[in-house]
Amino acid sequence: MKLIIGSQGYDGLILQPDGTEKRIEITSYKDGKLEFEDAQRVNSGNFALPRIQTEGSVEEYIEKVLENIQKKSKKDYSGASILFVVHTFHYFEAYGKSSSAFIRTLKKEMKNTDFRADEIYLLELNQPESVSVKQNIHFIK
Repeated sequence: MKLIIGSQGYDGLILQPDGTEKRIEITSYKDGKLEFEDAQRVNSGNFALPRIQTEGSVEEYIEKVLENIQKKSKKDYSGASILFVVHTFHYFEAYGKSSSAFIRTLKKEMKNTDFRADEIYLLELNQPESVSVKQNIHFIK
């Protein structure tokens, strides 16, 4: 995979075994305000605050991810695939809860959403390290 910086409508190229390249758009909901505040703390010599699940934070995260899916469905990604990335660890697994129902909801929503893209994938990051990436990529359509 080769990451491409710019505003060309995709984020990277994946070299296929036959030598062709496949375009891919990688997207994830990010809490920009929280990440900005964390970056400011780190830059000032402090540590980022741990992300603690609060009442309503799971519901808010689900809502924001669904909003991101709808936002991406309105753009034209013809000639590219979209990879949606969700970070479930801090909302589910860190608290001994399963993210399975959340993933099923996302997959259903994505299957029922019209996209202008070649393929749609969902990547669930449910562990703090990246060992689970391969088994957590879901082909949607």
